[in-house]
Amino acid sequence: MNKKITLFVYGLITVIISVTSVYLLRSEGILEPYELRLLDSFFLKREEQTVSEDIVLVTITEDDINQLEQYPLSDWKLAQILAPIIKAQPRVIGLDIIRNFAVHDKNLTKEENQKAFAELQTIFRQNSNLYGIAKITEAEGFPSIPGASSLEQAGRLAAADLVLDKDRVARRGNLYPSYNQGIPGLGLAVALKYLEKEGITPTTATRQESKVCSLPQEKGKDKDSDTGYPQEGWLKFGSHVLCPLTPKFGGYVTHSDSGYQILFNWRSCKSSNFSSITLRNILDNTFQPELLKDRIVLIGNTAPSSKDFLTTACSQNTGNTPKKMPGVEIQANLAQQIISIARQESFPISAWKELPEIVWIILWAICLQLMLYSLFRYKAIFFVIGGLIIPLIFAAILYYLDLYFFLNSGIWLPLLPVWLCILLQSVLTLVIFFLYRLQQANETLDLKVKERTIALEQAIQEKLRLQRKMVAQQKLNFVGRNAVSLSHEIRNPLGAIELANLISIQSLENLSSIEDVTNRKRILTELSDNADTIKQNIRRINGLVVRLNEQVKSEDLIAVESNLNEVIDNALDVTVYSFRVRQDWNESVEIDTDYDSNLPSIKLYLCDFERAICNLIDNSLYSLKQKQQNNPNYVPKLSITTKQLESQVELTIEDNGEGIKPEDEKKIFEEFYTTKGDQGTGLGLYIVKEIIEGEHGGKLTLTTKWQEFCRLSITIPTSLT
Repeated sequence: MNKKITLFVYGLITVIISVTSVYLLRSEGILEPYELRLLDSFFLKREEQTVSEDIVLVTITEDDINQLEQYPLSDWKLAQILAPIIKAQPRVIGLDIIRNFAVHDKNLTKEENQKAFAELQTIFRQNSNLYGIAKITEAEGFPSIPGASSLEQAGRLAAADLVLDKDRVARRGNLYPSYNQGIPGLGLAVALKYLEKEGITPTTATRQESKVCSLPQEKGKDKDSDTGYPQEGWLKFGSHVLCPLTPKFGGYVTHSDSGYQILFNWRSCKSSNFSSITLRNILDNTFQPELLKDRIVLIGNTAPSSKDFLTTACSQNTGNTPKKMPGVEIQANLAQQIISIARQESFPISAWKELPEIVWIILWAICLQLMLYSLFRYKAIFFVIGGLIIPLIFAAILYYLDLYFFLNSGIWLPLLPVWLCILLQSVLTLVIFFLYRLQQANETLDLKVKERTIALEQAIQEKLRLQRKMVAQQKLNFVGRNAVSLSHEIRNPLGAIELANLISIQSLENLSSIEDVTNRKRILTELSDNADTIKQNIRRINGLVVRLNEQVKSEDLIAVESNLNEVIDNALDVTVYSFRVRQDWNESVEIDTDYDSNLPSIKLYLCDFERAICNLIDNSLYSLKQKQQNNPNYVPKLSITTKQLESQVELTIEDNGEGIKPEDEKKIFEEFYTTKGDQGTGLGLYIVKEIIEGEHGGKLTLTTKWQEFCRLSITIPTSLT
């Protein structure tokens, strides 16, 4: 029971953490750009639609401008364009070109241009189905621009203002850029005029009908006063209310909500949605008038030089380089969207209020948690697989629900927040699962650890005992190898003692028979010198015996102030003599020593260090001997150099022997690894490395090339730590 309660509490905590985190991220607007791009992707996936039968575009292309050799279009040329279009009897004409001043034709006289301007104004006044544009609002340093006064007086002036998001993408259409001026957007104006013939006119939604919109609490009646949103008066076609974008509408959090905005509901991004004819077709009368009859005709620029292009949700359909959409086509999409809504063929896009969205996220989080909770009793591998697959299934279900059901029904659901909540919750649940299993495993492991600790300690002690035994054996081998050399060194001082003793005996025998004072003093001086010689050689023998004893004494380390050059010389003499005797090798070897005479005295664990140097020299001599056996003309060479670095001294031992094979280099310092076959134990270089690096804090470096040379460099600090 306690286990179930614990898991329930953990699950509740993960739901709270994930939902709260997502809510905070969304409230701060961090998710806004990603939610908008996700919405764009939905429109990109819509299937290709048939070309609209309601709207035709008359486009002013770059070729048209080049052929006319004039832009903007003169009053005379614009009148020429409008005449055949009006004659074709379209239901509505939308001129997506701002015309607030006269534009003279360079080929006409002043009087002719004045007459052309008057004729154009007459066309504007007499055709009640012709709408022009103006820029109503001021934004980002762009001032408002008035439209044709004749159209404004006739009440047929529309707004060309479009709204851009922070990423400079047009996702929102302006029905009324400004409530105070009451001028509709061009798309809305031509759509309402077009629908009049079908007997479709919008009504204003009541307070009750406006509840479908996610409107904030009313605080005033004038929206532009920033005191709140009116709770009624929004456009309504049949059962569809065109809900405005509010401060928190779907994924929007930080957008500008001035005017009466709705979200674009793009028909399709996979092809052009509208028929179009060029300006040249109109002027050359090479178009079919039936194409324009009883339709909306929108006239506007598609020439790149006009710069009347904006990025839309459909722009990414062209690949990595977005293809912008001309403003006239954006207005056409808005008009077509309103017409489809008015005919009840599609839904206006709306969004839930904040509370229903939070409840929606919580419900999915709880469903996911229940599914994951049911997997706790299974093995970890099944839980991990389930913990990965179930969130993916949930994410896929949400994606296709939003793409094919909710968005087509006019509802923009919070998809990305639910995805993020699912991801965060899955991660937290996986962490809790493994922590829970880890706690269980720790309890089991503690028991096993206690059982094995004693066995492990015994094994470690046994290994240490064997290592000590092997090191002691290595020391004895070292002493055995150098016994002959030591006996040779002892024989020399013994001979000197014997000679000094004989001379002293003879001098004493002669002393009694010599009466001359001078000679007696000379003999006494010789006896004193002989006594000193005997004393010095006895001390030398004693030192050799002490050195021999130290090679086999206990492992207690005592640092001794030493002269490195003398230590190397002693090791060289002992090792060369010992090697020749042991290996029965009397060939000459060129030994070159280059010692730095300015080396400071350094503290060494003398016995161990000397043993290490002897081992390295012995290895070099062995390599020289092996190479000479196969090459009679070969001259063996051994060089030893010392030099001082900043806070270290460096010792280099190099020979021109066989070197080391490439495959042996990485393993040469490993314990029990040898290249000498039965003649080696595999402990020599292993112990040398331990002495240099472990005891003295130095560095042992190998440089070699097979059948050419082998160089061992030792660097040790001048003071032991």
